[in-house]
Amino acid sequence: MKHRVAALLVMLCMSSCGRDRAAPADAGKPRSAVKAKSSTTSTRPAPGPAWLQSIGVPECDSYFQRYHACLKQKVPPASRQAMERPLLETWKEWKKALAEDPAGKKDLQKACQTASEAAAAAMKSLGCAW
Repeated sequence: MKHRVAALLVMLCMSSCGRDRAAPADAGKPRSAVKAKSSTTSTRPAPGPAWLQSIGVPECDSYFQRYHACLKQKVPPASRQAMERPLLETWKEWKKALAEDPAGKKDLQKACQTASEAAAAAMKSLGCAW
């Protein structure tokens, strides 16, 4: 289970963390307008698509919700689909891994914490508060 989760984590980071990012929607706007907008933006994750239901590990659920919320808020729809695809695949694999080996929940918690930390750093470039 540990190796499978680690491989999935690496796959997710490789497919989305190193990818060229679209410019944030605030690019080119005066700094005061950006600051005013960001102070009113909620840090609470936006509701996601139906596939984004809970997998039963709070750390993973939080990771997926935050990642999806960032994409939804900051990435244009045309680019968003390409960035959501690896997220969906990871969600499916982690949900399947947990169903096949419920004892691996602790490993999955650690993997999701690691993924969340990596995504928080990567998503800063998009202007997302993690």
